[in-house]
Amino acid sequence: MAAAQTCMSSGRSRRGSSSHQNWTNSDGTFNQSWVPGVAIFAAPSGIVTLGETINARALQFMADGYRIEGNGFHLNLMGMADGSASIVRVEPGSRTVIAANLTGANGLRKMDGGTLVLANDNAYTGGTTISAGTLQIGAGGTTGGILGDVVDDSILAFARGNDVTFGGVVSGSGRVVQVGSGVLTLSGANTYQGGTILSAGTTAVSADENLGDAAGTITFNSGTLRTTATLAASRSGPDWKALSSRSSSVRTSCTWRSWSKTRKSSAFTMASPPAGSSIPSRRRRAPSPCPRKT
Repeated sequence: MAAAQTCMSSGRSRRGSSSHQNWTNSDGTFNQSWVPGVAIFAAPSGIVTLGETINARALQFMADGYRIEGNGFHLNLMGMADGSASIVRVEPGSRTVIAANLTGANGLRKMDGGTLVLANDNAYTGGTTISAGTLQIGAGGTTGGILGDVVDDSILAFARGNDVTFGGVVSGSGRVVQVGSGVLTLSGANTYQGGTILSAGTTAVSADENLGDAAGTITFNSGTLRTTATLAASRSGPDWKALSSRSSSVRTSCTWRSWSKTRKSSAFTMASPPAGSSIPSRRRRAPSPCPRKT
């Protein structure tokens, strides 16, 4: 790390100095040696407030509840010595929030089974890799973002409370989860294979490829899927099949618009929907302007 970092943890304060290569307690007594570029955050957890810009190669959070505040400074991800991405580890069952701005050019790799929440509009480049656990973009508010593409081999979650577009390409074996109350627009030519879970808010797409690999499932869990252009898709999963089977009983003027499909199949086409046409969760029946069939 660097000089003048303050760590608030369960009422205790610690300061670190890169010039003296030591961490000290608030009374000046020795706490531990500093390993350049590496920080391990053990219990008890708390709020870490940056006292200056910090250069980091790897961060490990071994306790639940840590939060990193920028205080006008940022965390510069230096990358590992071999040039690979900086590593952030979060212990399984733990949740860490980084509200400081992450910068640097070597990217970020999320490891271990816990949840890492990025609550700032981050400026680092070099891409993002999720090797384990959950990487959550946003904390329910109007900030939280990353640049570039994502290799998702676990869980990429979006939790914004406002409308946001993610244009990076998401690949890998993992899944994408929408848990924010706002509108998430996925615009990349995504190839992630683990499926998409719509747990809250609205997910907007203009093409089937925005939802990842064509074999990926779509799970409606109180969320809404919105199409902004003609959408043709053939997918699996009980929620998707239940959705597509509805089209045999609707008309082109109804809420569901015009669906072309074979009954009980998972393939269908939404023909020329107006902007903002939505497919709500099957758990919440959408009102229809059409008369009942007689």
